[in-house]
Amino acid sequence: MQNFNHTKFNNILIIGWNERSKNLIEVLTKIYPALKVMVIDQSFEEEPEYSSRIQFISGNSMHDKILKKSNIHHINAVFITADRRSSEATSDSKSIISLLAIKSLNPSVYTVIEILSNTQILNAKRAGADKVIYTSEIFANSVISKIRRL
Repeated sequence: MQNFNHTKFNNILIIGWNERSKNLIEVLTKIYPALKVMVIDQSFEEEPEYSSRIQFISGNSMHDKILKKSNIHHINAVFITADRRSSEATSDSKSIISLLAIKSLNPSVYTVIEILSNTQILNAKRAGADKVIYTSEIFANSVISKIRRL
């Protein structure tokens, strides 16, 4: 696992098109105005209307052919969002397989993966994730924080 190098942050890949990825793009493009973003998602029937700095690729991120369309060898960071349309187990499995495919094509890329089930956190780390975000824990901590303020 590696530390993230902000000075070389110019090409990123996001797996999954959802509200979390849209928010991530908005925040990152404000911080890094020259940032180029690739988004891979299977649900694209047509390219969403969005900034010209965003390139959309329709396909399965578990397949090398699709990852190569994103120029994965030149990507600095990958953010894998959970597929909330699937069960937690299926979503986590797809995310981890995508992570394995990404790391096999670009072992030095910095990767962040969203995991829904705590039983898959260790597997995500074993697969080479630099950062694992366990969404359920973040939600629970947020709720507890809000309750304590009442």
